[in-house]
Amino acid sequence: MQLKLIAICVAAIIYGAQALEVGVVPGFMVNKTHYGNPATGCESDEQKVTIQGVPGDICTPSCTTAQCPTDVPPGTTATPQCALQSPTGDKFCAVLCTPGVDDGSCGDATCQPISGIGVCTFATSTKSEFEEIVNTVNSSNSTWESSVPDRFSTLSEAKNLCGTWLKDHPNYTELNLPESDLAPLPADQVPDEFDARTAFPKCTVISKVRDQSSCGSCWAFGSTEAFEDRRCVSTGEDVVFSTMDTAGCCKGFLCGFSMGCNGGQPSAALAWMSKTGVVTGGDFTDIGSGSSCKPYEFAPCAHHVPATAKYPVCPTKEYSTTCETKCTETGYSKVYSADKTMGTKAVRVTSVAQMQTEIMTNGPLAVAFQVFSDFPTYKSGVYTHTTGQLLGGHAVEMVGWGTESGADYWLIKNSWNDQWGDGGFFKIARGTNECGIEDDVTGVNF
Repeated sequence: MQLKLIAICVAAIIYGAQALEVGVVPGFMVNKTHYGNPATGCESDEQKVTIQGVPGDICTPSCTTAQCPTDVPPGTTATPQCALQSPTGDKFCAVLCTPGVDDGSCGDATCQPISGIGVCTFATSTKSEFEEIVNTVNSSNSTWESSVPDRFSTLSEAKNLCGTWLKDHPNYTELNLPESDLAPLPADQVPDEFDARTAFPKCTVISKVRDQSSCGSCWAFGSTEAFEDRRCVSTGEDVVFSTMDTAGCCKGFLCGFSMGCNGGQPSAALAWMSKTGVVTGGDFTDIGSGSSCKPYEFAPCAHHVPATAKYPVCPTKEYSTTCETKCTETGYSKVYSADKTMGTKAVRVTSVAQMQTEIMTNGPLAVAFQVFSDFPTYKSGVYTHTTGQLLGGHAVEMVGWGTESGADYWLIKNSWNDQWGDGGFFKIARGTNECGIEDDVTGVNF
């Protein structure tokens, strides 16, 4: 059943200011408290409610004839109030919070603004959008496992994160980079397995999984991570560089006309770093520490995993970037211009043997590939495109290779936080140019 709900004048929610859609579902008696996650079932006296214009769902009991229950999910400190009313006069409870204040008062839920106040909601489950994909993959004797989390981002959001221009994209710029002059090692000198994380243990930056948040800046992450990792292998200096500087300032002719959260080209970014350099910069959580010049400005969030206290739900719209030619950390010891570090030249890598030789000798590489709608459901194994539509291009970092259950793979680091995939990493078929993974490979020399 579908009902219309409107907000009533309780705790600054203004009557008539916001329309809602509500669907009544059976009570599953799964949650141990009221106001729990609808994905696991609402209490028998509750309804699953979706608020129009507000992300997420809530389980809500009626307060037409009784006061609001006060039992809330663990970790929730926000207050339940009789705050919603249907067009027929039925009233419902909601857990109210203060929007814009990251105080964890909603527990595992997220405080979403509505009419000047906030309501604790859980990320909307779009499981049905991925169930067919998961069933197809897991029933096809494929080399990888597909999985649908309890609460999942939409395909539309996944598409927004694919901000890399591949060679067939109208914005792609042919840079004519020089080919790597590193001669491929003979096959008998290439190990069956290689992992740059363990091969170069002093370079902890190689193991560091970042989060591009709700910004199509994967091109800046893949390139900046390759820059910092290869520099560490070359110099022994374990330094984190600024994906924010790359995303915001690598633009125009010198950067293949890359456009921040709206897409770009990792090869052009590495060429830019070789000409103008890039400053130091950690993650969003490093803001205020004064340990680098420009930490990433956008908070980590839950892309294709359930929202947690560590990773709240990603914004429904992408961020935008600007170029600040100064350090954003006032406590950092250097000025922006003095903090710039340059490579000597960006190079393209054109064969599997050369990729392996480069990674073994100089460190990880920036790579771009096609993302299809089955890829966001990756959990483990050796990925090959099995089903689904093309979403766009994505840039990542190639850190090694190996063989699993007879399937040769590349080991890849993603930028969707460490709760996606296999600890933030994935494996993809090697030697067959799966999804174009071997077609756009770039490194930088020092």
